[in-house]
Order: sequence, then C-alpha cells, then structure tokens
Amino acid sequence: MPDDTASVGIGMNGAPVFAAQAVPGTKLVFTPRPQYWITAGTFIDGEVLNVEEITNDAEIPTTTRSR
Repeated sequence: MPDDTASVGIGMNGAPVFAAQAVPGTKLVFTPRPQYWITAGTFIDGEVLNVEEITNDAEIPTTTRSR
C-alpha cells in the first residue's frame, strides 16, 4: 500500500473520534480514556468545535467499573 493512502482509528456512534496515518509495519495502540463534556449553543451536525472558544462547558463525571 502506498504511503499516505490510509488511516486507522476508532469511532463512537458512527463518527470518527481519533485517527492516525497508517504506516506499513507499524503497530498502533489506542488506549481510550474517555471524558464527557456538555455545553449549549448553536452547532451544526459534524462541526469541529474549537474548545478554546467554548466558555459554558461542564464535565460529566464518570465511574470506572472493574471487570
């Protein structure tokens, strides 16, 4: 596969969350540590938000369950 022709990543709810350029012979390891935040505003579906411009956000506490 030629360089710069593929990406790998993880998604949530059918949308990409994190992606990286695929590199032949490289093992990529994703270790998600999700944090969930809430905000209010007028946003377009799929819009990338500039977190530096959001001023009315709040983190949603999560609990970690042992398996």
